[in-house]
Amino acid sequence: MKGNVFFSVGVFLTGLFLLSGSLMAAHHEEAEAEPQQAVAQLLTFCRLNEGKTMQDAQALGPMWGRFFKKQDMQQLAVLGTPMFRTGDGSDFFFMNFLPFNAISGFYGTIQAKAAKEMAATNEVATCSRALHNYRNLYYSPTMAGNDVAYMHLSRCTRNEGVEWSSIMEQAQGMAARLKEGEFKGLLGISFPQYGSQMEEEFVRFVVMQDLDVLGQVGDYYANQRGWQVAENYGKTHAQCTRPTIWAGTTINRSRAN
Repeated sequence: MKGNVFFSVGVFLTGLFLLSGSLMAAHHEEAEAEPQQAVAQLLTFCRLNEGKTMQDAQALGPMWGRFFKKQDMQQLAVLGTPMFRTGDGSDFFFMNFLPFNAISGFYGTIQAKAAKEMAATNEVATCSRALHNYRNLYYSPTMAGNDVAYMHLSRCTRNEGVEWSSIMEQAQGMAARLKEGEFKGLLGISFPQYGSQMEEEFVRFVVMQDLDVLGQVGDYYANQRGWQVAENYGKTHAQCTRPTIWAGTTINRSRAN
């Protein structure tokens, strides 16, 4: 990992991904003007039912993976479970990434053929759904065969007077530096569209390929003044919640993934 990649990650450690409010028209128009095409990010946020454990939640991943493969469903699907987390919120969540025009087929298949899987999920947890639009900004080829990675997430709201174009330009610049530094992971930004309950405007995230990368990023933040870069981002761009780290387990891949 080259040194300049840590500047990028240090900025990103202030902000990240997952959840609420409706998009303002100006935001939508500016975001759509960017070169990255958004895809649908279907989020299912779950709280464990009384007496159920995280082991019960983790067992749902392989069950849904088998279902998706049996039905030849092509979306990328990830189960997120907490690793380092502060505050309240979901105990775990599912993410599915697919084109917007595939949403109908996705939910139609589940409603028609997943009664057993839905019953098993409802026994473990109480869940709610949200739809975000997601833009991938950087993706390392080394992630292609990775089944477990670590997602650095926090929710952000722009500072007064900051335009959406500035948020996207900063993120795109960071993506370029990650590419130059051969960062092993990915970078994306997610905007809540329907059903989300958070008050913040967007979620940004860095996914770290493995614990080695997580440790390198953590060391940069603590010992190489990454915290200062993150603090400056808060002054110039957006206020973000305290970050959390989730373990993301891939339970289904599209043929493109």
